[in-house]
Amino acid sequence: AKRKKPVMLSVFSLLIFLPAVVLQQTPGGDVYDQIWSNVRASCLPDLQSTFDLSDLSQWQYVQELPIPPPMPMTSSNSEADYYEVAARPGTAEILPGVQTPVFVYGSKNHPGTFTYPAHTIVQPADRLVKVKWINELMDANGNYVPHLFPIDQSLHWANPGCDETECLKEPYMGPIPISVHMHGGNTTEESDGHPDAWFLPNAKNIPNNFARHGPIYEHFKEESPFGDEWTVDSLVADYIEVHQAHIWYHDHTVGITRLNVHAGMVGLWEVAGGLGSLDGNRLVPPDCEVPLVLQDRTFNADGSTFFPNRQFDALRTINYPLCGEPTCNGLGPSDVPPIWVPGYLGDVNTVNGKAWPYMNVKRGCYQFPILNGALARSYNLSMSDGRKMRVIGSDHSFLSQDTWVDWIFLMNAERTIIQIDFSDATPGSTIELLNTVSCAIP
Repeated sequence: AKRKKPVMLSVFSLLIFLPAVVLQQTPGGDVYDQIWSNVRASCLPDLQSTFDLSDLSQWQYVQELPIPPPMPMTSSNSEADYYEVAARPGTAEILPGVQTPVFVYGSKNHPGTFTYPAHTIVQPADRLVKVKWINELMDANGNYVPHLFPIDQSLHWANPGCDETECLKEPYMGPIPISVHMHGGNTTEESDGHPDAWFLPNAKNIPNNFARHGPIYEHFKEESPFGDEWTVDSLVADYIEVHQAHIWYHDHTVGITRLNVHAGMVGLWEVAGGLGSLDGNRLVPPDCEVPLVLQDRTFNADGSTFFPNRQFDALRTINYPLCGEPTCNGLGPSDVPPIWVPGYLGDVNTVNGKAWPYMNVKRGCYQFPILNGALARSYNLSMSDGRKMRVIGSDHSFLSQDTWVDWIFLMNAERTIIQIDFSDATPGSTIELLNTVSCAIP
């Protein structure tokens, strides 16, 4: 028999450029209300890449879609599977031929596993998994690295420097705290990645007056059955799941969750077997299950990721007081953050860490567990040839009854599992998975 020619599935063809908006303050109106109403009306301002994307043929459908491989275990015994997962600085080829600085997770004992997005933790249902989460956000000399994006110190956040000044306009440049959360799972509080259970890297140059841990870290260390395994730069969490599930893990540090997630600290977590498993008529071959992590980015001219802040974006085109400055009505100092802005919408869609990748598929049925890992963007997904999608799963588990749809809408952090049948696709043809939402809130 002749081999069937593959069908090319080009993932994400729609390039969305966002309109800039100039905000006008109404007389007597609250500046926050006015800013947010304008943002809602016109998406987010001025987030077009300064990186040269004018010739899209250089960037679209050049890179093949990668599939995050399983995270390797450190050890396994009759009681539990044990992982040691560290966060480190690194680079990723998000745009073809361009190295973008990122923060990534990987197995401490397997240097080649530090990728964006991270390797997938695969957990058999009813099987205990222990993870030692380690903060290694340091350079080769053992000194801490500053964040890739500006951190607004006027907000409520981790604040390792313990600076109690009400308004600091300068971005924080110190060691980066992390706390890792398994999103969608069931666990006890000391293993949940509490925003205030953060911890710093064990860097050589941390000032003596810096707090090494969040305010609830020591309490959880005492509660944890593995507290004696916690170290100054880590904690040990345990997880047990009974339902088959498509979930994920990401940073959860108070005040900088979105910065750490956007820096690259995100990965999938698959629970296999157990309650709610698929019955035989909905199974696909293992090589036909392809997870998709959807995110959006904006790039600086040098290929690094741009993250908006009030000092550089269009919000400063109107004259309003920032934190600590006198207000127009004389009722007290302003509390408008000097750096923070609401939301983030990039102009480059990425899938599994690649900008506009392609995927060669065989004729047959494929299963796609999908995560919207964007900070603010919603996705409305459909097929360019009108092909229907079979929805078989939602945020945590499989559905008791399938639904066939023309499109599926996902807000940030939502998950779904869909199946797409390419059996009748013309060999050698191109089918595009489209996003038809250009705003965070359509």
